[in-house]
Amino acid sequence: MNEVLFPTVGALLIVIVVLPVCAALGRALLALCDGWSGGRVGRFMGLGYLLLLLPSLVPIAWTLSAGLHQAETGRAVLACLLRHDLEEACVEPLLFVALLAALIALRVRPWLVAYRRASRLTPSSDRGAVVRVARLVETHAALRELRNRWVVSEGSVNGTATVGLFRPLVAVDAAFVARCDDEMLLGALCHELEHLRGRDPLRYALLSLAMRLNPFGERLLRRDAAAWIFRREMECDRMAVLAGAEAFGVARALLCASTPTTSAIAHIRGGTSSRLRLRVELLLAYAEVPPGERDRVASFASLLPLAAILLFALALPHGGKTGPLDVLHTSVELAARALFH
Repeated sequence: MNEVLFPTVGALLIVIVVLPVCAALGRALLALCDGWSGGRVGRFMGLGYLLLLLPSLVPIAWTLSAGLHQAETGRAVLACLLRHDLEEACVEPLLFVALLAALIALRVRPWLVAYRRASRLTPSSDRGAVVRVARLVETHAALRELRNRWVVSEGSVNGTATVGLFRPLVAVDAAFVARCDDEMLLGALCHELEHLRGRDPLRYALLSLAMRLNPFGERLLRRDAAAWIFRREMECDRMAVLAGAEAFGVARALLCASTPTTSAIAHIRGGTSSRLRLRVELLLAYAEVPPGERDRVASFASLLPLAAILLFALALPHGGKTGPLDVLHTSVELAARALFH
């Protein structure tokens, strides 16, 4: 009984207490960033992205690493109140790591299945659509980075999408190509090119995973995550116009992809999506006054500090710093002794 007490209670406390508390702290810092941004879309987006991921990923990475360090053979584990031979691995931290990893796996598996299903592409046999996209990519200098990085699919995506974690591709639905004129199609491709440059499939996947790993904290961060994605989409609209696409063409492509069976005017007046209307209105404003180069977001720069922070969180416990987990371990066993004795 004593051997499984800390692993069970400790793993549950990490999930239902530690992660939500970290999410609340992240939410407070995000509110400060919103205040400092002054309404500028691209400002603090990299920092905001980190504040959405770190409350979930860092505590989990540090805790798993600390648990493994406590279980290392030959180490004096002061938190273990039971008697252990110092030449043997401590069983409790190993069980703790296994149970916490099992809880994580239970949360991640449905997300992984859904993500794989959403990322599956069915190449289209529509030769006309393939030729149109190929012609645009080859003739427009703004799309030169898309060469050999696109595919026309059949019913796999709604309009266009950038898919693939480590070598992303731009997928274009054949039916969407048929509904678009060249101006609309160019606008959609320029928009997706910015997603490809920013490695957004990887960034979006990590964001979705972080929300999935923090079941209670997700409620605190859900709106901020959605707002970050929306700001990123607006940034890609702006960069599409800067790349040479017509703002009106980007707006029409956006509406065509969102409501292929409804006219643009009816959709805007219907009030079905305030965020879609805001993106369209901003694009129409760009048609009058082109956007400036200022405030350009540094694409995937936020991935580099994220990787560095996670590596530091994994390495830190093996320098002997496992105090918080030691306190949790000791507190659980002392509370159990007081309760049952």
